Amino acid sequence: MADDVLAGLDDSERQSLHQFCQVTNVDDLGLATGVLRSQQWNVQQAIQQYYEEPAGERTGLRQRTTGAGSSSETPPDETPLDEAQREIAAEARQPGFALAPLLAWPFALALQLAAGVVQMVLRLLGLRRIAAVGVPEAAAAQGFRAYFESRFGQRHPPFYDGTFADAQAAARREQRYLVAVLWSREHDDAELLGRALAHEDVAAYLSQAQFVVWAGDAGDGDAYAASWELGAAAFPAIAVLAPGRGGLRLAARMDGVSAAGGADGLARAVVRLVEAPVARHGRGVARQRQAQQGREAERQLREQQNAAYEASLARDRERARAQQEQEQREQRAREQAAEAARREEQLAQQRRQWQWAALARLQRTDALQGEGRLSLRLEGGQRVVQAFSPAARVQHVFDFVETRQAAAEHAAGARPFGELDAVEAPSGYEHAYEFALVSQFPRVVFGDRDAGLRDALAPHGLWPSAALFVEPLYEPSDSD
Repeated sequence: MADDVLAGLDDSERQSLHQFCQVTNVDDLGLATGVLRSQQWNVQQAIQQYYEEPAGERTGLRQRTTGAGSSSETPPDETPLDEAQREIAAEARQPGFALAPLLAWPFALALQLAAGVVQMVLRLLGLRRIAAVGVPEAAAAQGFRAYFESRFGQRHPPFYDGTFADAQAAARREQRYLVAVLWSREHDDAELLGRALAHEDVAAYLSQAQFVVWAGDAGDGDAYAASWELGAAAFPAIAVLAPGRGGLRLAARMDGVSAAGGADGLARAVVRLVEAPVARHGRGVARQRQAQQGREAERQLREQQNAAYEASLARDRERARAQQEQEQREQRAREQAAEAARREEQLAQQRRQWQWAALARLQRTDALQGEGRLSLRLEGGQRVVQAFSPAARVQHVFDFVETRQAAAEHAAGARPFGELDAVEAPSGYEHAYEFALVSQFPRVVFGDRDAGLRDALAPHGLWPSAALFVEPLYEPSDSD
């Protein structure tokens, strides 16, 4: 029978059949061929269909898939008489009218609807092991851990949460042994392997830091691909990969398990399986790990040196920035001081020009001639006696005091602004008097410069003769 099934298959179909039988542990080639034909010889979809079918209904699965995948043509070894007998038998199996199916079909329909709803909910929740859209490989690894703990307890090797490729990368990067466990929940030996992995000896031994333990269900795409990469010939399978210079290499493998010694015997076998390559490759792996640790130490040293260098550069940049900001502040301060000095010099120049213009105005008036006689004590202590006209105003006394330095320079022949009669007050300049005229006895301050001089002095008995003091309006500074 097996030869008859294989005779009608080409090389590609035979290879697909071999893969399907390895994963599912199916011995019935007719069933395997029918499932593969129903899925257009797609091995992964055929495995999915096989595991999704309840175990008790797989006989019906064979009948459906065999009928769907069979050809309408007469097989080469079948005679027309055999074909006629088969057709007569098929007609004999056709049911006639019966009351029982008519009464049972509502219940069958309800069961089908309920199954469809449950299947849809499971797909939405991502609880089916093999959905048509596929399960994320990292989530499949986490789902395997959750299933294992719910079935066999919390004691087990530290299963790697990630894809098989991620586990390989971690083992290569850290120079550790990779222990890959491939099984199928539907397999008869899955229960035995689960108890062996939960054995205290296996859990303690594989919990060492030198191991990366990855496990997957052959029904998941990642574990199925891993089984092909590791060349697993039967399930369950355990492979040990040892790190080397060129990466990971297969060091030991167990294809299928023996139930002879029970879970304890299988646990001892698993430990021996892993111990053998560790003993064989231990020194080389230790040297590679030591060399890698040396390279890692050098890398960390370079990173620390680079970090220290970057920190030094950052401090230098900060000092340079602070120095630049300080220089900019000093430059702004110098510019502001220069601008203030320029404005002060300009103001002093305008003040001096105004004083010369005021001297010219006084000389063009009769304010400095008349019966009034004022004795003025200046800020420097000098006393000046000057005659004033009864028509003079207090403003003339202020201008007389303000122009004493200009009058002395003019008397000495200075002409800083040309001829005195041509000097005019600077445009836009507003002169501010920095002193006050006061009499001590009685104490009177004469601040109304627009008032007539005689009208301001006479009520106090200070006309036509009076002694007035020039008092500054501010306290002179030390620099003054």
